Amino acid sequence: MKDELQFKDFCGYLPYGLKYVVLDSGTKYRDYDTIDYIDFINNKHDFQFNFGNGEDDNLQNSTIILRPIYDLYKPIIHNGKEIFPIVELAKISTAITDWIGRVDGAHCVKYCLRFNIDDDFVLYDWKNNKSLGISNQYQLFDYIHELKIDYRGLIDAGLAISVHDLEFNPYN
Repeated sequence: MKDELQFKDFCGYLPYGLKYVVLDSGTKYRDYDTIDYIDFINNKHDFQFNFGNGEDDNLQNSTIILRPIYDLYKPIIHNGKEIFPIVELAKISTAITDWIGRVDGAHCVKYCLRFNIDDDFVLYDWKNNKSLGISNQYQLFDYIHELKIDYRGLIDAGLAISVHDLEFNPYN
C-alpha cells in the first residue's frame, strides 16, 4: 500500500483535465476544479497545484478525483456520450471487428479484452484458446488516463477519491 501520492501516480491524467477536490476540515469537500499546473518544490515529493482560481494548494488539503477500475465494465458518460470503456478499449486494441461468432455451434464472444494483474492488457481468443499480443498498449493507457480510470489502486490506498463518493460526478 502506498503512503503518499507521487507525481508518477497521476501525471498521465493531467493532459485530460484531471480534477481535484479540496478538503475542508479533513472530511468535508469544499471545492472542485481542474488542475491547471504543478509547481515542484524541494524535489519531486513536495508539489503544489494551481487551481485556476488564483489559489495554490498542496496535497495535504486536496485529493485527485478518479473513476474506480470497475468503471471499465459499466456504462459511463464521457464527452457527453454514454460509453462502455472496455468496449472502446477493445476497439483501440485490435482491428478485429467480429467479436461475436460461433464456437462449437453456439453464439458467443470470440475474443475478450482483459486488464490483468500485471497491469497490462491481454486480448484472449476463446476459439483458439490463446492470448493475442497487443502492440499499441500505450494507446490503451492514454485512453484510460483520458477516462480517469484508477488502474494504480490510488482510491483503495486512500490517495484519490472515487467519483462515486461525491455528490455529483465532475467528469459527466
